[in-house]
Amino acid sequence: MRKDQDILVKDYLRKTIQKSSNKYPTYLFKVNDEWVPRGQVPEVIEYKKKRRNIPELRIQDAKTKLEYYTKNKTELNAKAKIRKTANKEKYWQINNNFNNSEYGFIMNLYSGSRLECKKGRNGSDILIPFKFTKESWWQHWLDQKERYGMICPYSKVEMTHIRGGSRGKIKRKLIPTNISRDQVWPGRGYTPDNLIFCTVKFNSNKRSITPDGCQAVIDVHNEMMDRWHTKLCFDKNLSRASVSGKDKNGKSFLSNELDRLRKSIGKKGMKQFYQVAYEQCKREREKNETQ
Repeated sequence: MRKDQDILVKDYLRKTIQKSSNKYPTYLFKVNDEWVPRGQVPEVIEYKKKRRNIPELRIQDAKTKLEYYTKNKTELNAKAKIRKTANKEKYWQINNNFNNSEYGFIMNLYSGSRLECKKGRNGSDILIPFKFTKESWWQHWLDQKERYGMICPYSKVEMTHIRGGSRGKIKRKLIPTNISRDQVWPGRGYTPDNLIFCTVKFNSNKRSITPDGCQAVIDVHNEMMDRWHTKLCFDKNLSRASVSGKDKNGKSFLSNELDRLRKSIGKKGMKQFYQVAYEQCKREREKNETQ
C-alpha cells in the first residue's frame, strides 16, 4: 500500500523534517503552496477512498494493522501516551468534537447503558437485560429518527446532542433538550422493544409525571408492542404458510403479505425492501454458481 502511494506522490516537491518523538524522518509534500503530510495529498486521499470500498482489501488492511499492533503493542502505547501528553489541547478538541457529534453522542449513551447493565441499575446488584451491539444500538436510533425525526416521542420537543465544554471532573450541567436513553417499561432493560430516545427533561420528570406524560408513555409503549406483535405474528404465519397455496380470493400467502407490507411501510420502504431482496438473491446465485 505504501509503495502505491509513493507512485502517486512522485510528481510533488518533497522535503523531510525530523521530529524528536519519531525514529524516522517525516516526509512533507508541496500541495498548492503548502507543505502537507502524505495522507493529505489529493491523489492519496482518493486512493484510500477507493480502497476502503473494496471489502477484501479493507479486511486485509485491518488484519495487517492488527498484526503490527499486536507485535509492537508496548512500544506503540508508550509513544501514544507521550504524544497525547504533549498535545493535550489537540486531543481534547478531537474528543470534544466527536462527543458533540450525533454519532458520538449516541455512542456515549450506548457505553453508559452497557455499564449500567453490568453494574446494576443505580449501583444496585440487580442486573437488567442489555440486548444491543454498537451497530444495532446506532441502527435503533436511526430507525427512531426515521419515524420521529429529532422530535422527542413523548414531549414532542426537538432533541439536541450538545456535550458541552466542561473538562476533568467538573460536573456537567444537564441540557434539558439533549437526547437521553429511556426504558419505556423501567427495569425490563435495554432491548429493541423497550428502548426509546427522549429528552433529558422528560426522562428526569418521569418520577413526577403528569397525566399527559403518562398518556405519552402509554402511546409509545403501545406502538412498540404493536410492532413487536406484528413481527411475531408474521414469523408464526410464515413458518406454517403454504407458499404455493392460494386463498379464496386467488391470492398466495406471499402476495397477501406483500400487500400488507406495502401499506405499512409505504413506497420508500418497499423500494428498499426490493433492493435488499434483489441483492441477497444475486449473492446467493453467485455463491451457487461458484460451488
